[in-house]
Amino acid sequence: MRSLLGALSAKDFIAIAGYFAVVMSVGLFFSRKKKTTTDYFLAGRSLGWIGIGTSIFSASISIEHLVGYAAAGSTSGLAVAALELIASLVLLLLGWKLAPIFLQANVNTMPEFLEQRFGSSLRLTVSAVSIAFHTLTKFCLMLHIGTSLLKYLLNWDATTSAALLVIAAAAYTLLGGMKSVVYTNFIQAGALIVGSLALARIGLREAGAGFRHFFNTTPADIWTMIRPIDHPEFPWTGVLFGAPILAFWFLCTDQYMMQRVLGAKSSAQARRGAILAALLKIAAVFLLVLPGMLAFKISGGNMSGDGSYGWMVTTFLPKGIRGAVIAGVFAVLMSSLSNTFHAGATLFSLDIFRKLQPRAGDKVLVNSGRLAAGFLAILGIAWIPIIGLHGSGGALMQLLNVQAAIAPPIAAVFLAGLFWKRADRTGAFASLVVGLSLGGLRLILQAATDNTSSGGLWNFFVFGNPLHFAAIHFALCFAILVFASRGAKRGTQPQADNVATASSLPQRTELNKLDLVASAIVVAVVVGLLLLLR
Repeated sequence: MRSLLGALSAKDFIAIAGYFAVVMSVGLFFSRKKKTTTDYFLAGRSLGWIGIGTSIFSASISIEHLVGYAAAGSTSGLAVAALELIASLVLLLLGWKLAPIFLQANVNTMPEFLEQRFGSSLRLTVSAVSIAFHTLTKFCLMLHIGTSLLKYLLNWDATTSAALLVIAAAAYTLLGGMKSVVYTNFIQAGALIVGSLALARIGLREAGAGFRHFFNTTPADIWTMIRPIDHPEFPWTGVLFGAPILAFWFLCTDQYMMQRVLGAKSSAQARRGAILAALLKIAAVFLLVLPGMLAFKISGGNMSGDGSYGWMVTTFLPKGIRGAVIAGVFAVLMSSLSNTFHAGATLFSLDIFRKLQPRAGDKVLVNSGRLAAGFLAILGIAWIPIIGLHGSGGALMQLLNVQAAIAPPIAAVFLAGLFWKRADRTGAFASLVVGLSLGGLRLILQAATDNTSSGGLWNFFVFGNPLHFAAIHFALCFAILVFASRGAKRGTQPQADNVATASSLPQRTELNKLDLVASAIVVAVVVGLLLLLR
């Protein structure tokens, strides 16, 4: 392992310093004005489609994806790309169908929609679970992986790296709010794409005579996305039935992602932003997977797993380019941190603190959110050693495993609330409690027991593929919701007729030819790639 720190040129340092200077300047620019809760948490509901689209894209690519997709590329080829292709289709659902519903409901947080539909108990439960997930799992997993990568690249110790990243991201996020997050995400998306393009281009050159040579000299099976049902990571059944559940939860219901959609000027702007994000994800996923595939090829099969991305950067990048790629790494880390801080601040301030202090004014609510985000940052750092001790199975699979534990019950409740008017509070709460309990039990048992690989129902429940588990978990949660709702007494819920749902929207949606063409391109490319690379 060799650090790049001593091999960085003046151009590299200028690129890294320039990135920090631009991001901090843009972020702090939006902290100047006095803010209402709507200004701070939802950017005054003034976001346009470019900001929404690039921010969705940037927020959806965290360090677990940057490292994990390269790792999956080195071990499983293009199979992991199917997850992002499915996510692109889910973004079209968000733009065309779901964003208008949530904007019509005029909610500030996603759990607030559940309160309108099912009552306050659902709102508080989902808010608490979301804060816990992003703070105690995603946040510290992200910092653990990110600081490990920076140690590999720059020989920085974990404490220094974490402190620098947290302080920098917190400075503009806590002061500037949602506008700071969105506009810095725009810059960070550009840095990520530029860095990924540079790494892919140089990697292809090192592998031979370009992409065609690389394609023709690698085994055909690494280019297939549809893998057998017994594939350890990406079986086709899990990708088809489990991945859409995780994508729906993350992209369409989680405050971490949805905060920029709720801040849109209009449903048309939200729709166009979601379409833009879908296009960016299709293009970028191959740039994220390719470094791992190249690492495996160039090393003769000696380099694979989570070290693939760092190995490519330290081994092949020339002076002047290294800084751009490292800036892209910082971009991914700071984007994820800023989105986590802001989502946690919003959920705590508007879903929890305002319930406790209903008369609190804008200034008090904004300050409570800032304090909450600062506390969550400190708590997340404190959990890094725990993730480091117990994490296993690679960055991406760790993330998918935790998502499979909590996403299905939340996805089931949102889907029923949106599309089934007979769903009621009793069914929704029963589904949520049972589903989260099962998911939590699975995570506890994983930490407490060893994988015997002996097969059987018990081993599947504890150690089964997370995509398969997500599909079955969702089916069980939805079945509980349906049966409990049918058995509940009438009048035990807020009336669905008075809440924004799929059936309450106007039958005719404002159409735009460019939106239709772009959406058709997304569908055609996704279907075409899945058929071509099956």
